Amino acid sequence: MKLAEILNNLAQPVPKQKISKKGIFKDKKKIDEIDYIAWYNLCDLLDERCGIDGWSWSIKDVNQISNRLTLTGVLTIYGDDKSLTREATGTEDVDCSQYGDPSSNSEAMALRRCCAKFGLGRDLWR
Repeated sequence: MKLAEILNNLAQPVPKQKISKKGIFKDKKKIDEIDYIAWYNLCDLLDERCGIDGWSWSIKDVNQISNRLTLTGVLTIYGDDKSLTREATGTEDVDCSQYGDPSSNSEAMALRRCCAKFGLGRDLWR
């Protein structure tokens, strides 16, 4: 599949069954909810829309700045004609009180942002 076709596939809306709700908290009190896509659902969508060997993900670097862990991820999409790479960061408090841990939460954020740069899930960011 050519890269232009893959990018068009990635820009299609995310199926509703792949979308979850996540609470927004302030002072440990839930104040709202937002839609989001879990990292494993993004991987499923990348497999479906790019092909199982049509993408790769890697971590470029990990840094701790004060009490925040910051991670840079790299997503590459491979077409038959060419490939395209996007990078994005994710960050989390080192003492996170959310689900997961600082590194996995940062990685998931970076993956979601990289996918959005390719059009995948961008409709949810709007």
